Amino acid sequence: KDSLSLNQLEKMLKQLPSCIFLKDTEGRYVFSTQIWHHLDTEGDPNWTIRGKTDLEIRKDKENARKAMEADRRILETGEGTEDVIEENDDGIQDFLQLIKRPVYDEDGRISGIIALINNITDYQLLKMELEKRAKTDALTGLLNKSAAQDLIRMMMANYRKEGERCALLMIDADHFKDINDTFGHAEGDRVLAEVGRIIKNSCRAAD
Repeated sequence: KDSLSLNQLEKMLKQLPSCIFLKDTEGRYVFSTQIWHHLDTEGDPNWTIRGKTDLEIRKDKENARKAMEADRRILETGEGTEDVIEENDDGIQDFLQLIKRPVYDEDGRISGIIALINNITDYQLLKMELEKRAKTDALTGLLNKSAAQDLIRMMMANYRKEGERCALLMIDADHFKDINDTFGHAEGDRVLAEVGRIIKNSCRAAD
């Protein structure tokens, strides 16, 4: 406090690739080392984040409200948070790792929140793709056997818990062996892919 000004600290932190920001106890930004494209800067070159709240500057007001509520809990409990949030703005999808911690003054009282934001979009998209591949049959695009069994068990348990009824359809492709034997496995694969397409197009998202 005696040797380093806030402006000097902000200037130093700007050298890091992560976005680091500081808020006061009212949820107003003291500084932010980067300005993300999902903030509403009004195209003003002299625009500053200082003194503004999330609700004032974020385009996604619902996410802004959630952020401010999370900040209030940190200020009340003194417990930090770590989350991955999804932002969709102007057709751009971002996944952001958000780490928040309370800041204490010399008397041990919470005086604000310091946070770190890392853009983990590439990592998150790769993770989602790998999870999809692990659960999906590459030929038909339907769930593979293991993932389908897990889903059926989960849905049956939920329906049983809620006292509701459901239906499970067992679908057979007649004479499929004849197609493989007569036209070869490559043609059989094309038939399976078409069957998968028909099934997907015949179901609702919740089915």
